[in-house]
Amino acid sequence: MQMSEQINEIATALAKAQAELKAASKDAENPHFKSKYADIASIIEALKPLSKHGLAFAQFPETAEEGIIVSTLLMHTSGQWLRTDVPIPVSKADAQGYGSAITYGRRYGLQALCGLAADDDDGNAAAGAATGGAVKRKYIEPPKRKPPEAQKDEESSKPFDWGKIETMPQLVSTYNALSADGKKQHADAFKARREQLLPKEDA
Repeated sequence: MQMSEQINEIATALAKAQAELKAASKDAENPHFKSKYADIASIIEALKPLSKHGLAFAQFPETAEEGIIVSTLLMHTSGQWLRTDVPIPVSKADAQGYGSAITYGRRYGLQALCGLAADDDDGNAAAGAATGGAVKRKYIEPPKRKPPEAQKDEESSKPFDWGKIETMPQLVSTYNALSADGKKQHADAFKARREQLLPKEDA
């Protein structure tokens, strides 16, 4: 769980929104277990009261070893934010397998971060079918995420066209996101593009 330095305003807004939230409707069916669950559309619909209190969310997946990580960012108009990351192993390395894992991570990320109630009947799929007895759960180690510095070093080693950056704020933000080694590697290109973007004095 990550958060902004201050969370007083987002906490107050979230508390007010939660008082208006209703459980997500279980409209989707799980054919394997012949049960219903709240799909991502139902969850998003149930979270509409968030906007009334200046809250919004964004979600983005990224690949990790043996799976994916779905990050959910809850934002407030004050600039304060909360973020949670949900690691999901991918059982089948194809489009359907990754798509299902992403959707699963989105649902759980939103429910956990916003405090939304919704029964998860299709979550049983992770444990396997059970008939007439307890479900035997097998522990699956969550996908490993590379440390932030390792990710930055990896990104900084990739070719990058600084000429595509059109504004000074975007240029500075991109450069500051690099690791120390990345900044050294791209320092000359950054300075050259900065000079191009600086306002020119009239002759």
